Amino acid sequence: MQNNIYSKSIEYLQNKKDIFIRKKYVSKIKAFSDTWNIVVITWQRRVGKSYSLLGFLRYFKIDLEKVFYINKEFDIEDEIQNQKNLNRLFNQVLKEKDIKYIIIDEIQNIENWEKFILAKFSEKKYKIIITGSNSKLLSGELSTLLTWRYLTIEVFPFDYQEFIEFKNYDKNLESFKEYVQFGWMPEVLLLPTDELKQNYIKNTLDSIFFKDIVSRFTIRNTKLLEKLFQYLQLELGNIISITNIANYIKQAMKKEVSFTTISNYLDYLTFPYLVNEVSRYDIKWKKVLDYTAKYYFSDIGIRNTIWFNFAKDIGKILENLVYIKLVSDGYDVKIWELAGKEIDFVAEKNGEKKYIQVCYLLSSEKVIEREFGNLLKIKDNYEKIVVSMDESFGNTYEGIKNVNILDFLIG
Repeated sequence: MQNNIYSKSIEYLQNKKDIFIRKKYVSKIKAFSDTWNIVVITWQRRVGKSYSLLGFLRYFKIDLEKVFYINKEFDIEDEIQNQKNLNRLFNQVLKEKDIKYIIIDEIQNIENWEKFILAKFSEKKYKIIITGSNSKLLSGELSTLLTWRYLTIEVFPFDYQEFIEFKNYDKNLESFKEYVQFGWMPEVLLLPTDELKQNYIKNTLDSIFFKDIVSRFTIRNTKLLEKLFQYLQLELGNIISITNIANYIKQAMKKEVSFTTISNYLDYLTFPYLVNEVSRYDIKWKKVLDYTAKYYFSDIGIRNTIWFNFAKDIGKILENLVYIKLVSDGYDVKIWELAGKEIDFVAEKNGEKKYIQVCYLLSSEKVIEREFGNLLKIKDNYEKIVVSMDESFGNTYEGIKNVNILDFLIG
């Protein structure tokens, strides 16, 4: 049997010898696949979806001879364009191997892929795992395509705990600085020099830009997309409105852009999880505030491609870190507006809430009053936390916890 993409994909599985087992993901993949539902693994490109699949296969000693594996990123010659090509290849492999697992990476790049998956699912012979790098795979469209026969797993880049274990570092400021400078993609951690890391991150960003956004949405004004992305990098952690963006674009590009165009371009950037929109919620009026939001990056290394200055950026970076920690732990996250005061994050899961404020240092009475005072205005009994890098401040303030960022990320 001769097929370039299949051979390259299987070779990839066989040749990756030293795998750091991401236990929280491999155990979930095993548990979900054992239910005989379709397992959908998603999030941004190169955050570790394939890496987690490798860990799953290795940790549970699954015979690769029983795995039909396709990684669409290896399909340079575009052999698998649609479900018919995929089905033809599968039948060829099935003649030679006793297949038990069907695993396809970046499946969104195959036209009508859902027809193949549903057909194989209906045979009740195979455990099916697919991955994708766009938000469509978690939207209502997926439930239509797969008619509710699936379970989803969001795979995030390495968290700080995984980072220090992988690098055999101690939990301290030095390791934390390295972690936030270059981000959390698994392949970055394997590169020996800063130059190679920066090059890899830049190439990843280019790949997301041109494969997942420009090509997919047939964008002609790439300069506008780049300027908008730069604005989100600059304004990380700040409340952003369409009007703010329009004014920035007008000044930067000497031209006016409609609100509709800006809104569409924001959607394009969130489509491959490059950035994530977090809505503002007014507690008094119990409604989402239209046209204003914050935007956080799935990988902080990508955000830092415009520049990185630890001393100047740390407040914004801490907020991004806290956001990713919360969503990766399964929380639904919003920003709350309470009597004109902002609560950085309200995280909800299984009927429970956490209120969280984030700052760099509790350096003055004004800062202390702002961070703790906003939380003190909330009169329910759910957990309230201030997260900072301050090591000299006490553990609590009027009953509200003060947690160091390193402990928060590992806790």
